[in-house]
Amino acid sequence: EIAPAGLDSAIECAGFEYPKTLIHKVERALSMETDTADILTECIMATKKCGIVSIIGVYSGFTNHFPIGALMEKGITMNGGQSPTQKYWRMALEKIQTGELDP
Repeated sequence: EIAPAGLDSAIECAGFEYPKTLIHKVERALSMETDTADILTECIMATKKCGIVSIIGVYSGFTNHFPIGALMEKGITMNGGQSPTQKYWRMALEKIQTGELDP
């Protein structure tokens, strides 16, 4: 493992568009939920106690099966908001092309 003790922080940037489990695929198909918590659950489970999970993925409504217990028991701080991608993408691309940034 890369971080056997867990991650200090995790950034969720995939959003609701990637259901991994069959239950979320079925619930989305039946309009029983608008977002899936699969990727967010992975972030929470991979983050160590008192770590931070930041959400910049696209979420628009409600999700089922959110691991609130793990979030609370681990004392994880969670924050989120939309990424200002349109504002910074040109600058970031230039820095990647010049080698200043290596994502």
